[in-house]
Amino acid sequence: MHYLYFTSEFCAPCKKVKPEIIKHKEIKIIDIDEDQKLSKKYDVLSIPTLLVLNNKNEIEQQITGTTIIKFLKENL
Repeated sequence: MHYLYFTSEFCAPCKKVKPEIIKHKEIKIIDIDEDQKLSKKYDVLSIPTLLVLNNKNEIEQQITGTTIIKFLKENL
């Protein structure tokens, strides 16, 4: 599994989620302002968004908002 976390410097909920995200080295952090191609590729429409990808880089699960914190605590 691969993990992509889409965020932005100006996103208040992203700032709340960030302390949990940085605890997990396996999560790749993507700033949507700096990497718009990847955001478009995975059709990320809101932030924060955590994508769980399988080995074929297909989306297995998409978690948005501060529910990401609960997901991380229960699954990683």
